[in-house]
This record gives sequence, structure tokens and C-alpha cells, in this order.
Amino acid sequence: LFLTGLWAQTNPQDAESLRDDPLFEIANHSLEHKAFRPCYTLPVLRNEEKVAAVSESEQVIKQITGKRPYYFRFPGGSIECARQRDVALVAALGEQPVDWTAAGDAYQPDPQAVVDSVMANIRPGAIVALHMHGSEQTPNAPATDEAIALLIPELRSQGYELVTLGQLLGHAEQDVGVGQEGMQAHSGRSLPGRAVIHSAAVARSTRGSAVISSLNTPTGC
Repeated sequence: LFLTGLWAQTNPQDAESLRDDPLFEIANHSLEHKAFRPCYTLPVLRNEEKVAAVSESEQVIKQITGKRPYYFRFPGGSIECARQRDVALVAALGEQPVDWTAAGDAYQPDPQAVVDSVMANIRPGAIVALHMHGSEQTPNAPATDEAIALLIPELRSQGYELVTLGQLLGHAEQDVGVGQEGMQAHSGRSLPGRAVIHSAAVARSTRGSAVISSLNTPTGC
């Protein structure tokens, strides 16, 4: 579950509740959801603000939840919204960048269209990104709640079991070191037999695994 520091500050009780839920793994989505380079319509960080965007968010999340996040997701993703030197910066700060290989809920009002978009890209090693708080009250992800209710049974019907991102990538939650993979954003491509969906939990099966994990904009919209 990739939280922005601002969201955790705004919703501390929710953040604590998520910390206590074994289906969720707390991760870092930057302090205020600003892009590391111009992309989409996101506000953009100045170079001198980038360290704080990662480290201050980490500190806020740790202070509120008691857990230091190990995984980091760039707002907008590392391909469109960050450079290789930004990926290296995050790794140097002790966090592992993680991307995705399937998504589809952004500004999509049709739940079935979200499911179809995700399922078209599901395979062992896939990482699926969806948005938390996605409902008709949140215009940037109006159908996510209904889509999740359809998506999880569909994944299970194909033999997937929900697990955490750390289980999928073979990383213990208490281990916060960064190895050689820290220099590139994980996309699942090097993980044959497993997959991740970003929104809450992950799927493991005889076919492979998938993770559902969430992204949060600054206020959770």
C-alpha cells in the first residue's frame, strides 16, 4: 500500500489501521505526490526537493505507523515521471523503487473496463497498480472499489492467491537494506512464476502470484 506522507498525516487513524491489517504492506509514495520530472499534469519537484520528498515521507509514515517503508513508487511511475538518476537516488536513500505492469483505473468510470485492462496484462511476475479510495466520490479513480470486487474473484478463478509485495519479491519486512536490484525499479519482469497487483494484497498460485496494491494521492483522492 503506497501512501504519501501527506495522506498519512491527514488520516493517521486510517494509516494505523492499515498497519495492523496483515493484508497490507506499508510503502512510500512520496511526500506530496509531485513528479520527479514533468509528466501528465502532476506538479514537479525541483532537484533540491527530491531527497525530502522521499525521506520526509518515510519519516512521517514511520512516525505514524511505526514501520519504515522499504518500497517506493514514483508518482506517475519511474518510466514516465522519473529519470534513472532519480531511481538511483531513491535506492541510495535505502528504498526499493517498484513499478507496475498492469493498471487501468485512472479516470475510468466503468468497473469492467478496469478489470479487462488489468486481466489483459496479468501474467506470472506482473505488478498491477490501482488507487485506494477509488469510488464515485473520487474522480481520479471512480470505479476502483467495484472493479476490485470483480477482479479478485477473477484472479482466484485463474489460480492466483493473494500475498504481499514483500512475499512476491522475496523481501522480509524487517529487512530495509537495498541490494543490487536497488538501482532499477522493480517491474516484475525478472520474477518468473509470480505477479503483483498494487492495491492491498498479492496473489500466489500454482500458476504464479499477483499483488494488488494501492496508490494514494496527497489526500487520498
